[in-house]
Amino acid sequence: MASRDNLKFGYSEFWRKNISAVESQELVKVLYALRKVGRHIATNLKPIEWRTSSAHNPLLIGIDINLAKGEYPLPPGKMDILVGVTAREAFHCKILSDIVYMNVEKQVGEISKDYKYLLDLLISIGEDFFTKNIAKDTVWKYYLSRCWPHVRPPFKSKTDKPTIHAFLHIFADYLFFDKLAVNMNPAYHDLFQICLDARDAIKNLINESSISKKSFLRTNIYLNLWNEILQKAELWTDEDSLADATGLAEESFYGDDEDSCDDPAMDMESEENADARRFTERENQGIMQKVNDILEEMDEKSINQEVADAAGEEEQWRIMDTAYGRATLPCRITADEALVARLKKIFRVQRSHRSRRYFYNRAQLLGKIDGRRLHRYPLDGKIFKKKEYLSHDNTRNIAILVDGSASMTGGLPGGGKEWAKTESIFLSLFEAVKGTGNRLDLLCYYERAGICEVNALVYGNRLYTVRPGGRTPTGQAIIATATMMPKNKKRLIVHLTDGEPNCGLSVQKSLEFCDREGVDIVTIGTYFEEKTRELLENQYHDRAILIDSIELLPVQLEAVLRANLL
Repeated sequence: MASRDNLKFGYSEFWRKNISAVESQELVKVLYALRKVGRHIATNLKPIEWRTSSAHNPLLIGIDINLAKGEYPLPPGKMDILVGVTAREAFHCKILSDIVYMNVEKQVGEISKDYKYLLDLLISIGEDFFTKNIAKDTVWKYYLSRCWPHVRPPFKSKTDKPTIHAFLHIFADYLFFDKLAVNMNPAYHDLFQICLDARDAIKNLINESSISKKSFLRTNIYLNLWNEILQKAELWTDEDSLADATGLAEESFYGDDEDSCDDPAMDMESEENADARRFTERENQGIMQKVNDILEEMDEKSINQEVADAAGEEEQWRIMDTAYGRATLPCRITADEALVARLKKIFRVQRSHRSRRYFYNRAQLLGKIDGRRLHRYPLDGKIFKKKEYLSHDNTRNIAILVDGSASMTGGLPGGGKEWAKTESIFLSLFEAVKGTGNRLDLLCYYERAGICEVNALVYGNRLYTVRPGGRTPTGQAIIATATMMPKNKKRLIVHLTDGEPNCGLSVQKSLEFCDREGVDIVTIGTYFEEKTRELLENQYHDRAILIDSIELLPVQLEAVLRANLL
C-alpha cells in the first residue's frame, strides 16, 4: 500500500484523524497514538517517549524524534514508519527480549567492546526475525515492513576482506529484504548455511506456548550461533574481522561517516557536520520542552504525584515509585460453585432493592395542566407539570485489592495453598458479579526492585494471576487503587492481606486519602499470631475484619458485600 519513496500515502491515513498542523501539538498527538499501538500489542509495555539523542535508556522505549520532524500534519507514510518502530519495540517487550539479552551476555561473560557490539547485533537480528514471524498473520506486518529500512540502514563495508560485522549485515539483508549479496565472499558460505539453520529453529519456536520457554530456547540458539561465528572467524585475520566494527553505534544514528584523511576540505566538512548535529540537538531540546509542557497540561495527575500529595512533607522519605500493570499468567484455578451461588444471591437481593418511583416536576412551560399553578398564568405561563421518574441505582464500583507479597505463598515457593485458595475466591467473585451492573476490579500488589507494582487481574473478560513475591507496600497500593477507580458511582475497596506493611507509605496516610476521596475501604486480615492481630487492629481500627484462617475468607467476604451493598 505505502511506497517507501512516497510518504504521502500510508495505511495510517485510514484511521488517524486526530491531527494538527502545529508542530508541538502534532508531536503530542503522534506520541499518544504510538502509546495506544504499544498497549494494544504488549501488556508489559515500557513507557514510550520521544528520544532526542542516540543514548539508549533500557527502562523506556525511545522513539527518535527526527523521524517525525519536517511536515505537519505528519504524512501517513511517515506515521507508518513510526508505528512500525513502536510495534517492533512493543513486540520485544512481549517476547521478553531484555531477558534474552541479559541471559546471553551472562553466559558469554566478559568480552571486548567490539565483540559486545557484534553480539548485540546478532541478538537484535534474531529478535527482529522472531518478531517478524509472530506478526506475520497480524496487521502489524505491514507497518513492520516499513520500519526495517530505518532500523537497519544500508551497510557499506570498509574492506573487501571477510568480517563478522559485514557478514551479519549481509544475513540481515537476506532475512528482512530478501536481498542476497552479489558475489558474496566464499568465506561466508558455510557460516551462511549455519545461520539459515538457526533461522529455521527460531521460526519453529512459534509453536511453543510458553513465552518464558521461547526466550530460553532463543538464548541457546544465539549462544550456539555466536560460538559458530567465532570459530569460523578464527580462519579470518583477527584484525580484519573487527576492522569495521568500532564506532558503528554512533554511525547508525548519524549516518555513515567518510573515511578520515588529511584533506583540509574534508576536515572542514567534518566540522560542519558536527556543528549541524549540535544545532539539531539544540533544536530538538526546544521542541521537547514544548511537547513536555503540553503533556503536563493534558495528562491527569500521575499516581506518583497522588502518593506524594497524600504523604505530606513528614513521610516523603517513605515513598517509592508506583506502577500500574497487567498480570500475564492465565489463572488455572476453578471457581467454587457453592461460593458463586451464595455471592449471586447477594447481588440478586441488591438488584431487588433498586427502586423506581415518580414525582411531578411543577411550574413547567409544557406538560399536563397543574391546577396548583394556575395563578402563574398572567405572570410567566408556567402552569404545567411533568411526570418524571427517579431511579435509585445502588450498584457500586468494587475493587478487590489483594496482597501479593511473598508471605501469601503459604510457605511454598512459586505459590502455595494459601494463594491457590485466594485465587479460587477471585474467580468465584468474578463469575458471580457478571450481569449485576456492578463494576469489579481485581488487583494484586507487591514490591519489586523498589517499586510498588499494582497489577490488574481481569481484562478482556479473562482472569489472570501472578506469582507472589517481594515486600508489602499496602499504603501506596490502596492509594493507587482508589485513584484508578471510576468516580461515577460509590466506590468500595475490599483489601485482603495476611500481615503488616513493611515498605512504602503508611496505611494511615492511605486511609486518610480514602476518607477525603469518599472511598469506602474494608480490610480482611488473616493473622497467625496475636502480635500480628494487634498490629492490624492498630492500623485499620474499625475497618478491619480479622480471621485466623484463610478458610474463613469466603464467609467474611460475603459479610462485607452484604453490609455494603444491601
